[in-house]
Amino acid sequence: MDPPPIPWHLFDQLIALCSLRRMTSYSGGVTTSAIQQTILHMAQCPVLTSLDDLPTLEETQKAIKQLFKLVGEAMAVKLTELMQQFCEAGSVPQNFNDANVIHLNKNKGSRASCDNHRGISLLSITGKIMALNILNRILHHLLDDVVSESQCGFKSNRRTIDLIFALRQLQGKCREQNQNLYVLFVDLMKAFDTVNREGLWSILSKFDCPSNFIKIIRSFHNGMMARVVENGSVSDPFSVYNKVKKGCALAPTLMFATVLVSALSNTDAGITIHYRYDNPFFDLRRLKARAKVLKALMKDFLFADDCALAALREPDLQELFSCLATVDQAFGLTTSLRKTEVMLQPAPGFSPPEPNIDIEGTTLNNMDSFTYLGSCLS
Repeated sequence: MDPPPIPWHLFDQLIALCSLRRMTSYSGGVTTSAIQQTILHMAQCPVLTSLDDLPTLEETQKAIKQLFKLVGEAMAVKLTELMQQFCEAGSVPQNFNDANVIHLNKNKGSRASCDNHRGISLLSITGKIMALNILNRILHHLLDDVVSESQCGFKSNRRTIDLIFALRQLQGKCREQNQNLYVLFVDLMKAFDTVNREGLWSILSKFDCPSNFIKIIRSFHNGMMARVVENGSVSDPFSVYNKVKKGCALAPTLMFATVLVSALSNTDAGITIHYRYDNPFFDLRRLKARAKVLKALMKDFLFADDCALAALREPDLQELFSCLATVDQAFGLTTSLRKTEVMLQPAPGFSPPEPNIDIEGTTLNNMDSFTYLGSCLS
């Protein structure tokens, strides 16, 4: 007699539920004092009161077009009125907070491993339109005044190829100048699922955001309830205290435009380059002149959470990584020691010893090549 078929859909639901419960209950050893100490060293920017203005019809129509191809004006007017009411009240309805979570297998490794499943939050469409409305405001502000030039993950005129080109140019210039180049590729474990929310709100207050504006963003997360959906079956609801919602338009911006920009702001380690662009490119005589020479410090190459740190000396790279790891840990983020790797490009004709970059006593792996943003660097 044949054995009964294995109910894989129930098995998958159990995997997803266990994974999500584990991630939402994760505290990561984060303490309020650690967050306060980290934020204390950040400069306070003047409050930008225009962020508190009520949503306009034009803003709502722009947000709707990011989700739908065609929507009538009557619907846009009604949504604008609703969002204005929510902003005046300082909160959003509960169904804007809640999420139905589905999971997708990454098609790698064992299906029994939680790490090989990706959770996606299915959210209220009206809530997503309001989140996009808020995102468009905050992006314009953050990209102009806060986010560093090295962060290419949220800018419409930046692509992965731009970051790859910059890193390859740095490799070439280091060879020309007979300099060793140390590059560290950092991987964050489940960044969306473990980040401390209170830390995010505190950072936003440092970045010019008024209290009422932050209150609206908080209301999208406070009191969040989640349910796991699998093959038509729905789990019991449970509370979510950490994380941002993977599937919400605000999530990546809150995460990487705020936490990562603050991580390396207090160190001068990195690579100083001298440049000028006021003369014809091939005029070597004028190019060698010392007048009108500009300086820039290159230390990080960021595309959302894909992070590469660069330095000419091993101690400088260790300092950069220590600063990043300290801030990440304060906000509940964890560095994957297995996937975080170091690459050394030696100067021509030199054979320096392998770098010894460590975190909490664990030495990171050294590699001769690394695939960064889809391009193999060596």
